[in-house]
Amino acid sequence: MPVGSTVVITYDGSNNITNSVLFESASFESQLNAQPGTFEVRVKDPNRTLFFETGKELSLTVDGVKLFGGYVTSVERTFPFPVVDTSTINTVDQRQWVLRGVDYNILFDKRVLRDDSNPPDSYLEHFPFFTKDTLDGDLILDLTSDFIDFPAGFTTTGVTNIVPPFDPLNEGTSGEGAWLQQGSLWRAQMQDFAQFSGAVWYIDPNKNLIYRALENSWARWGFSDVPNKQAITTSPATYQHATYGFRELDITEDGSSIVNDAFVWGGSAFGSTDGGTFFWREQNTDSIAEHGLWQFAEAEFGSPLHASQDGVTARARVIVTGDPTSADPANGRGLVYPQYTIRLTWFGHDVPLLSGSPSHLRPGDL
Repeated sequence: MPVGSTVVITYDGSNNITNSVLFESASFESQLNAQPGTFEVRVKDPNRTLFFETGKELSLTVDGVKLFGGYVTSVERTFPFPVVDTSTINTVDQRQWVLRGVDYNILFDKRVLRDDSNPPDSYLEHFPFFTKDTLDGDLILDLTSDFIDFPAGFTTTGVTNIVPPFDPLNEGTSGEGAWLQQGSLWRAQMQDFAQFSGAVWYIDPNKNLIYRALENSWARWGFSDVPNKQAITTSPATYQHATYGFRELDITEDGSSIVNDAFVWGGSAFGSTDGGTFFWREQNTDSIAEHGLWQFAEAEFGSPLHASQDGVTARARVIVTGDPTSADPANGRGLVYPQYTIRLTWFGHDVPLLSGSPSHLRPGDL
C-alpha cells in the first residue's frame, strides 16, 4: 500500500503549524533565476490561540527535504462561513488565518547597496574601485560581506567565478571596474554582473546564494508515459534513466522571446567628442533559418560595462548564445532558443527512494 509523504510547515523558525493547516488550500510556487515564488496557506484556529504577523519566515519540508522558504507578507483573519454566531465567544471555533508571502528571492528587491564602513561620511562617497580582471564570483562575495545587509543565517557557498565583468573576453587589459552607485538594489547589481556571464543566480530554500554558469542540480529520475520504475542509487548524482508515470501533461513551446540577431552599442553616444562609439552585431544563422529573423537592440552609452569593444562584443554574444567568449557554442543557452513550459502532475508515493528516503524534485533540478 502506498505510504504518504511527511509534510512539515513551520512558522517563525521552529513553530510547527502543520496540523493546523488546511492542506487542500495550501499552495507553494517556486520560480527560476531569482524571481520570487509565492505561497498561500489557510490555518484553522478553533481555540483562538494562534497569532501571526508579517515579516516572519515560513518553510515547507517534505520527507526531510526543504522545498520552500520565505516570508509572510500578508496576514488575513477570516471565517469560512458568511455568518458566525459570536454571542458566546467561547463556543466560536471557526476562526481561520490566511497567510500569504514570497520566497527568499524577494531579498534581491529589499536590500540596497551601501557603504557603512565609516558612517555618515562613507554614505556620501563612491564605492572603492576594483581591477578589471576581478572575477564576478569574487565581487559578489565582496558585495555580500561589505556592501549590503546580507541576512544572518544565509550562505554563499553556491557562488562561483565565471568571468571578469569588466574584462569578459579575458583580454587582460589594465584598468578599473566600478560598482553601481549607493542606493542601487541588490538585484540590479546581480543583473549587472550576470549580463556578461549568462549566469544562473537565485537564493535556494536552504538560504544559500547561487551564482553559476549552468544549473548543476540534477534529478536522478524523470517522467515517461512508458515508465520503467527503475530504482535509483547514490552514484552517479545525475540522471539515471529511471522513469515514473505522470498525469495531466501540458507542454508549450514559446518562441516569443527568441533573439537570433542582437545589436549592441556602447561607449560614447553618436556624434559625441568624448570618445569612440562601439558596436557589435551577433547573429545565429541556424536559428534564423529555422525560426526566422528576430532582432533585439541595446544601446548603453556611458555604461562602464559597455565602454570597450570587448564589453560590447561579449554582451551581444551573451544575449544570443549565453556565452561571452564564443559566437555559437550550441550549448542550449541564450535567447536563440525557444522556451518550453511543461506542466504535469505526479503522485508523491511514486517518488523513488534514495537511501531509504523519497528523492523529491527540487526547484532548479535538471
